[in-house]
Amino acid sequence: MSIVENVRIGKSPAKPMLRPCDLSVPFSKAGTDILVIPRSVDFALGSQINRASLGDYRMRIEPAIASPLVRDALNSLSIESPSLVDDICTSINLFAKAFQQPRVDLRIEVTAEQACPKFHCDNVFVRMLTTYAGPATEYIYLDHPSSIYQAPINALVLLKGHRHPSHQETVHHRSPEIPAGQRRLCVIYNCEKWLGAVL
Repeated sequence: MSIVENVRIGKSPAKPMLRPCDLSVPFSKAGTDILVIPRSVDFALGSQINRASLGDYRMRIEPAIASPLVRDALNSLSIESPSLVDDICTSINLFAKAFQQPRVDLRIEVTAEQACPKFHCDNVFVRMLTTYAGPATEYIYLDHPSSIYQAPINALVLLKGHRHPSHQETVHHRSPEIPAGQRRLCVIYNCEKWLGAVL
């Protein structure tokens, strides 16, 4: 199997300021089970990730009060970065507005091993994730499962789950293998109310 760092469908150009419709409009189309939005960030976490505590922090969060909660969550994992806090809060707000969610289920995860080696589809409405350090999410198209694609670092990756009405089971994803001595920082966003989400 080969691993390539590009996408076959759903690729959007990097933009200085994303709007909710940049997520919801292309992602609502039937046949689009994945949307990868490459982007860059203006900060680097460097060796701080290798000193971070292994584990995850989960919470249900309202965008308006996200900043101190995200800061405390990162601090609990021994990560201190105001720029990272701002970026996660911006993504929370973007995700909530795109799918009209009053709150977002958030998970911040630091791991040194492959969390889920099997390609799969989640039992959710829609999931968004960003890898800030370490190897990024891998995925395959089921019509060509021998080619493994890898999202770019810092990209927004949106995945339709089984609960999305236009999900067509064309893409599966998994956590990547993590080389010895490295750690991965990944942030995952889920809709709180699947049935109330905008399609």
